[in-house]
Amino acid sequence: MFLSRAIASRTITIAPRAFAAATGTRTFSIGTDLTMKEKVEEDRFIRQKEHEDYMKRKAAKVPVAEQLSSQEEAAKVAHDHAVAEVFGILSKSGCTVSDEAIEDLANWKLNAT
Repeated sequence: MFLSRAIASRTITIAPRAFAAATGTRTFSIGTDLTMKEKVEEDRFIRQKEHEDYMKRKAAKVPVAEQLSSQEEAAKVAHDHAVAEVFGILSKSGCTVSDEAIEDLANWKLNAT
């Protein structure tokens, strides 16, 4: 009786250690993957909404021009692309800045290239 108790208690103390050693510290699960995916989707949605709101504010400030020349149109497209890139970089870092700072960063990028 004493021998069976000793063997049983020894098996109980060894089994969790053996199991822990076999599995290691990997804690990946489908729940973790889904949580990470949801976070990425949330960040993408927030970035898109911030960009749309910025474009609306910018359109409200600027009066509608009759007709842009091809050079002005190309400059506007390049500027809009630079603004989108600035928003992408800032969303990765989680920073929020004013509209003026975004304009300055986009202009700096266009003038630096």
